[in-house]
Amino acid sequence: MEQDIQQYNNPEVKIHPQSLKWSSASRILLMILVGFAGMAVASRGAAQSIPALPPTNPFMEYADIFPGQPVIALKTRIFSCRLPPESLRDSTTHRNPIQNSCIFTPIKGAFSSIEAKFFGDTIDKLIFTVRENRLRVGDLERILETPPIHIFDREVYFVSPKNLITVKTVAFNGQFSLFLPVWSIAFTR
Repeated sequence: MEQDIQQYNNPEVKIHPQSLKWSSASRILLMILVGFAGMAVASRGAAQSIPALPPTNPFMEYADIFPGQPVIALKTRIFSCRLPPESLRDSTTHRNPIQNSCIFTPIKGAFSSIEAKFFGDTIDKLIFTVRENRLRVGDLERILETPPIHIFDREVYFVSPKNLITVKTVAFNGQFSLFLPVWSIAFTR
């Protein structure tokens, strides 16, 4: 006991705190974590420095049948049309028109079906049903060159100079993401 007291009173004896000792497993784990953090920072930086290529515009080949175009343009493709019976067409007034609808089913491409809706001689609405995993909301933002204006449960709205664009997503888990897959896109005049 006297020896302990002498050590504290003796200025030559210095007490050092015990140094932190790492086991080899702890050192390996630390190196792995630092490596993952470094890769994450490096990959993010590399991705930001690479110019992103815009996705090809799958709507361009259908520009001739977009809303505002004459209904006669539908004859350029193989559309199947549902027209009301002649008796109903004759009895409608301008205030109570009957909507006509034609559907086209492309064999290949981003869309599994295209539906054109019209009241008179002009196409009013064009609805594209998207093949599985072909487009995401972020792809549309790049193609349309505009951000969404409204985001709801499964619907996202864009505005272009000529159309209101309604996008329905396949899945929505409560948090909006530009990576949500698209189910359908409707262009309305």
